[in-house]
Amino acid sequence: MKRFFLFLLTTTMLLAGSVMAGQGVIEVKLNDKYIDFTDENGNKVEPALINDRTMVPMRKIFETLGANVEWDGALQKVTATTEEKKISLQIENESATVEDLKTNEVKNIKLDSVPVILNERTMVPVRFIAESLDKQVGWDGENQVVVIIDYTDVAKMIEEKCSNLIAMKKEQTVEINTWELTAKLNGTLDYKDKDSSKNNQSLKLSGTLEFKKGDEAGEVNISLKTTGSGKLRDALKENGYDNYKADMIADFENDVTYMKTSTTNEQTKGKWVKVDGQVLEDMTLNSLQLVNSDPIELLKFEESSLTKDSYEELLATVDVLVNLYGNDNVKVSGTKEKTYTIKVDAKELASKYADSMNDTLKELLDMGNANVEIKNSYKNGMNTKTTIALNVSIKDKESKENVSIKLNLEAKFNSYNKAVNISIPKASKVYEG
Repeated sequence: MKRFFLFLLTTTMLLAGSVMAGQGVIEVKLNDKYIDFTDENGNKVEPALINDRTMVPMRKIFETLGANVEWDGALQKVTATTEEKKISLQIENESATVEDLKTNEVKNIKLDSVPVILNERTMVPVRFIAESLDKQVGWDGENQVVVIIDYTDVAKMIEEKCSNLIAMKKEQTVEINTWELTAKLNGTLDYKDKDSSKNNQSLKLSGTLEFKKGDEAGEVNISLKTTGSGKLRDALKENGYDNYKADMIADFENDVTYMKTSTTNEQTKGKWVKVDGQVLEDMTLNSLQLVNSDPIELLKFEESSLTKDSYEELLATVDVLVNLYGNDNVKVSGTKEKTYTIKVDAKELASKYADSMNDTLKELLDMGNANVEIKNSYKNGMNTKTTIALNVSIKDKESKENVSIKLNLEAKFNSYNKAVNISIPKASKVYEG
């Protein structure tokens, strides 16, 4: 009998040890720091997994996230307050409240796991607490880490170091629903081979892109012309791209697009080709469409992809963003009409991230450079003009080959928020091949 009890005790201890080892110690990481749940008496209270939910000491998590905590022992009720939120929870109560102190809106939340008292410590669900205080929460299962991301400091950093870019996105106050826009394009490509001039290429490109967007339809007309000399120019001419035209009409209501091009007109007898779906409803060359978005929303991780290293990755991304769009690269001029000039020098940028570049890109930048300049002008709350200039140059000393590419685009709104007439092709004008 003693041997049986000894066997039972040993087996139980081994099983318990196996369960504990499998679960491991759960950690909670806020941005780049792990939260130490040691209390004022020096006693460490580890996070606990209850009903598949991570529970943490109430006072420590609230105070770490910037909230003041009050405990009502008689009601066993916790109230946490920040400048913007007031959160109330009660022991063994699955209902909690979150009050927005700015709007006075109160939400009643049903908890997946109720607050409990464990070993004389009030334990609360960490996900609910963090999300109620507008933090992002994820679970790194491989490392047993609850990941909490607070984007507040990152937002402040971007606002400070990219203040000109932030100011630019605020310039556009006119909401644009319909418009007519024209973009003019021109560029050159020069290739020189000092060993064999027969390989030299010279290409000039000019063109116009016209965009229209109405309430029920959208239209794009493209006209491109190339001149010059060399095999590339000959190939373009042979295939009909030296004087290329393309037209596209999107019928938003019926979700179809009509297309025709100068290179397919012979086959389609000059008629429109009809295809299902359309891509023009949200089209615009208004460069503010991207920067009008909240930078933090663009940088936010997918919750399911969060790991213990996510915040460090976020800081690395922000560093690149600042080096691209910081105030050193974004300048503002003018008063009545403000112009924001964004300049990006690829070689200068690459020098800052040389360690993370692959060898091929390093070699290319050693031989040349690439520069982009974007100018956005605004007046009376409207983006009046956008210009983009791209310059790329590569010089290979060994092969004695030189490549130079220049591309310029200027876009202006001809009209906006006015009636736009777009004719949907009639059935007789549609190719039935």
